[in-house]
Amino acid sequence: MAITTHITNNGRLTVVTVVGVRGPQGGPGGGGNAPAISADPDNRIREGSDGGLHVLDNLIPDPLAYYILAKG
Repeated sequence: MAITTHITNNGRLTVVTVVGVRGPQGGPGGGGNAPAISADPDNRIREGSDGGLHVLDNLIPDPLAYYILAKG
């Protein structure tokens, strides 16, 4: 897969080509030939319902609250 973008600035043409290679097909884990998800109990990344990777938004304590209090 390659994406070519033409950028013109002050009469000068710049061509940017981005080349990407798709990763392995399939869901996470050894069976899908994709990166395995660690089984560590404090790991926040899980396999989502659609087979993608999902990071749980359950940080306790919430770092945003501590940041706001520290700035105040």
